[in-house]
Amino acid sequence: MVEEYKDSLVFKFITVNNQLKDRYVLLQMKTIRVKSLIEGSYKPAIGKMVPDTVSVYLRRSNSPFTIIDSAKALTDSLGYGLYNFSRAKYDSLYYLTVSHRNSIETWSKFSMPFDDDLQYDFTTDSAKAFWK
Repeated sequence: MVEEYKDSLVFKFITVNNQLKDRYVLLQMKTIRVKSLIEGSYKPAIGKMVPDTVSVYLRRSNSPFTIIDSAKALTDSLGYGLYNFSRAKYDSLYYLTVSHRNSIETWSKFSMPFDDDLQYDFTTDSAKAFWK
């Protein structure tokens, strides 16, 4: 038997006597497109950055802001990276945290619902980052 959900398929293997023998869950990978520029790697004269690996964490929207999922991606020369998450849930609120080995960890200003078209650009306005 196969059950379809918004973000997964559940396969249930049932005997002729209606006993569950095994179960397998296939989760849909969820992707976020994030743009961030790493100070020291960005060349303003040409408007490009040296591509580098960046980590993005999804954190709960309420204290203690537990990390729910994480992903790494190689950014392109414009700062864009595609990050794939498997444990995120659709329509749940998350803060995005961007982390790089040579930069200060940066959080999104607000939590946002995870959906099919989640994109976040830290570069358009300094108010998009959390300031304490």
